[in-house]
Amino acid sequence: MPSELALVQPTVLLVDDEPDERLLVRRELETAGMRVHECNSGEAALQKLSSITPDLVLLDLIMPGQDGIETCREIRKHPNFKDIPVLMLTGVDGLEYIRKAFDAGATDFITKTTQFDFVAQRIKYALRNSSRTLDLKTWQQQLKQVHQVAKIGYWQLSVPDCRILLSDEALKLFTIERGDIDNSFSSFLDLVHLSDRDKVKTVIDNALFNHHKLNIDYRTITKNGAERFVNLQGEVNYNNGSPLSIVGLIQDITERKKSEASMQHQALYDSLTDLSNRRLFQERLSHAMSKAHREEKLLAVCFFDLDQFKMINDNLGHAVGDELLKSVAKRLRSTMRQGDIVARISGDEFALAIEGLSNVDELEKIVEKLRFRLSQPYRLRGHKIYSSASIGVALYPLDSADRDTMLRNADAAMYRAKELGGNCFCYYTHDMNDRARRRLELEKNLRKAISNQELCLYYQPQIDSDTNEVVGVEALLRWKHPEFGLLPPSKFLSIADDSGLIFSIGQWALLTACHDLRRWHQSGYEHVRLSINMSARQFAQESIIGNVSDVLRSTGLNPNSICVEITEDAAMKNISGTIETMNQFRSLGLRTAIDDFGAGHFSMNLLQKLPIDSLNVDRSFIMRIAGREQDGNTAKGIIALAHSLGLKVVAEGVETKIQAEFLRRHRCDVLQGYYFSPPVPANEIENFLQQYAPKNQLNNAILD
Repeated sequence: MPSELALVQPTVLLVDDEPDERLLVRRELETAGMRVHECNSGEAALQKLSSITPDLVLLDLIMPGQDGIETCREIRKHPNFKDIPVLMLTGVDGLEYIRKAFDAGATDFITKTTQFDFVAQRIKYALRNSSRTLDLKTWQQQLKQVHQVAKIGYWQLSVPDCRILLSDEALKLFTIERGDIDNSFSSFLDLVHLSDRDKVKTVIDNALFNHHKLNIDYRTITKNGAERFVNLQGEVNYNNGSPLSIVGLIQDITERKKSEASMQHQALYDSLTDLSNRRLFQERLSHAMSKAHREEKLLAVCFFDLDQFKMINDNLGHAVGDELLKSVAKRLRSTMRQGDIVARISGDEFALAIEGLSNVDELEKIVEKLRFRLSQPYRLRGHKIYSSASIGVALYPLDSADRDTMLRNADAAMYRAKELGGNCFCYYTHDMNDRARRRLELEKNLRKAISNQELCLYYQPQIDSDTNEVVGVEALLRWKHPEFGLLPPSKFLSIADDSGLIFSIGQWALLTACHDLRRWHQSGYEHVRLSINMSARQFAQESIIGNVSDVLRSTGLNPNSICVEITEDAAMKNISGTIETMNQFRSLGLRTAIDDFGAGHFSMNLLQKLPIDSLNVDRSFIMRIAGREQDGNTAKGIIALAHSLGLKVVAEGVETKIQAEFLRRHRCDVLQGYYFSPPVPANEIENFLQQYAPKNQLNNAILD
């Protein structure tokens, strides 16, 4: 039924068996601005209501057939007319009729009179009341819906008799029926979680007798045993200073609490491994240090990261890298003691706080057990992955009593463990911070070196052992440091590798070396070939084949004049990936070689699988060659092995005449070292070429 504002011309259904009465009433109502429909019986009225929806029914009480009372009862049965005003028009007296009419659902009575304007006023009054009642019901329904959506219920506590009243929505919060609670305050407290019951009672008592604010979150147990969170609020009504009642709201806040708990968890725990994050680790470490101080115990802070993790990420993808980090976290949980603090700090870096230590021997057993567990292979997505850990250890209070300093010390010790080759643990010493600071400074300067063009290439000639002529050069990276002078790669390449700068540096070196080689070829030295080293990370990056192809395309070089070298260790990190990449290089026309051969653990079977063209004998075996024949047995064995596999051999680090003659005697193909020339800048290579190789002379060269 429309609200009062919409009743511009209200519709009235007039039901009376007397035509004259209907006529007179109708005229008065229409004069008052109402639209009138007439019916002469109750049956006709019910039929009429199937096609119209009036705003009010004016119904004669006494009619032949179905009288007004029965008609009113039938009208109320229809859901659309439960709230429509029904006014009884009667000319008889008698309380019995009035009682029956109200029982049937009549809204009011109007006595038949000749003053029909009075009837019109009564109808207007009834319509106004009906409109306001409807607005109130609509507002109540909307409020109920809001409470349902917000899960808010109403409650009232009567202080004198300690009785409590709960609304329907409040009952729904507890999943109980009205008959399940006897309205006593004690039965209400029974719905509160046992651990929160005293707290709730205290808050209500303080509100009643100490004028405290009543606002509390607590847990409740539903009828089916589920735990939910609710918020209880209320205001106390007083009578002459004495508490009379509490009226308030109760709201289900379970989802909000879950959301808050989820947000707090995300703020304090690592999303990938679910270990503590840096923030939580720092907070818990502060408490652990205080506890260690009180108990006069040792506390160890350990930092570690995974050896070869960047290689695994670059070569197998981030999905496998993430699986590895989760597997590491699982091993940490199963290895560390209950009460130890375990966290993922960032990337592949983890932190531990080991509490309650009586001595260092106890700590070493724990750390060694951890190192061993982390070094065991992982099986992830069809791959067998080896990844050890470099662990740095700082001790409280021996190394520092300050939390942040402890963290820096453990970090410095970790980097020292990495410098020692990884898969080990290292205690902090006071000189490590200086070393770490120098390393950070060097990394910062290295980033500038790229843009400042401080990097350069030197070249060391490679000599054919039969003809004594230059057949190739090896490109060697140098850094013209503004403070420390010319630095060899051993001083900065590990930093470039760890920081990811190796990718841009490696691409620059390849392009620069190829431009230099093209210039030499254009000067008539077409037989000269270029050997260039690639780090393990550079070799494993997905874009390496595309990067090399771009350089070949831009320089126009014959790919066969370039040899890509990687070390044994780099090749063994992912054998299947190494073979695939080498095959792709060879499909481009490039040559490939294993550098520093003999320093690693290559098997004969593995060596046969690799699509390589030559072996570079590790310089440590060349250095052993002195005056006696047996001094060079290892080098002689490597040469024989390589030739049996159809491979050429390059001897690096040749520094004496004895070494050169020994290697020539045992048919080493190419010689390289300070005995012939140190590494020199590009502009000096041409002088060397003029001395050792006539223009346009094609010699037997390396790898032919």
